[in-house]
Amino acid sequence: MPPLALPTALSDGVVCLRAWSSDDVPMIANFGVDPESVRWGAAPAGYREDAARERIAAADADRRAGRGISIAVVERDTSEVVGYVEVRLAAPEIGELGYGLVPTARGRGLMARALRLTIAWAVAEYRLTRVQAFVSPDNATSARLLERLGFVREGVLRSYRGEGADRVSYSLLHHEIAAS
Repeated sequence: MPPLALPTALSDGVVCLRAWSSDDVPMIANFGVDPESVRWGAAPAGYREDAARERIAAADADRRAGRGISIAVVERDTSEVVGYVEVRLAAPEIGELGYGLVPTARGRGLMARALRLTIAWAVAEYRLTRVQAFVSPDNATSARLLERLGFVREGVLRSYRGEGADRVSYSLLHHEIAAS
């Protein structure tokens, strides 16, 4: 597959999406000390800056290989990186989302904004007909977010992330995106 494009100057006036830089390493590493990020899989406990640098390099390798992208979510007013969004190309025309926010950014609607921007851009850029996300059955906050964005709950994938690590499948189809 050819390298994937990254969004440039994508903003709704509150959040901006951009490529990662080496300046973002400390923020990425902090996901490993946040109990909620560790619990929901954003990073393993004790994640360090060397692992964060490796993650940026791996994300760039995935982009160059056409497998997916990882982008920083930046709060426009402060220019502070507050989270990330990933779009993995699970199959032709199917994008799979991953996302997370730092604790201070949660509960303010920033991820909903970032996902709306990302989804609209990725559907147009990559010609996606389906966007999907997999959420732990215990992660009610993430499930509510996806449902607010118009995603449809499809069912439980048993042991999807390993023995006993079930995930709830959500999807949004191309024709549903304009309505969300």
